[in-house]
Amino acid sequence: MEEIIRDSRYFLDCLFLGFFSRAVYDLILLKRRLLKSGKIVSSIGDVLFFSVFACILFEFILEHYYGEVRLFAYLGVTLSWITYQIIIGDTILTLLYSIFHFLFVKIVQKIINKIVEIVENSFFYKITVKMSLKKHHSCSTIRTRSSQEEK
Repeated sequence: MEEIIRDSRYFLDCLFLGFFSRAVYDLILLKRRLLKSGKIVSSIGDVLFFSVFACILFEFILEHYYGEVRLFAYLGVTLSWITYQIIIGDTILTLLYSIFHFLFVKIVQKIINKIVEIVENSFFYKITVKMSLKKHHSCSTIRTRSSQEEK
């Protein structure tokens, strides 16, 4: 009876570990969507993620279950990944993307507006624009006079 309880706990722990790792992977997918990573960068990121996850899973099994690798452990991780994807995968990713995209766009827009405001109110900008307008105005005046003289 004790072995059944231990194996059940082992399976539940693997389910949780798979669910947690899938949630972390969603954050990686979110970063990939927001920053528009290329195929090579995405592939390298996936290899790194799954390598780290395999090490974490191995360390978990080694430390908590004395290195006793069972097929149902891997089935638990796989089952939780599939369950996560079916139940909340796309929904949570779309929701997080919308929130972060909205916040990111608003924050960047405010920063850019503030920078433009600072530049427009700067002394150097005002002098440069005035000189540019005077120069442009004098050029158009010369053109107008020369075109009137031709007639």
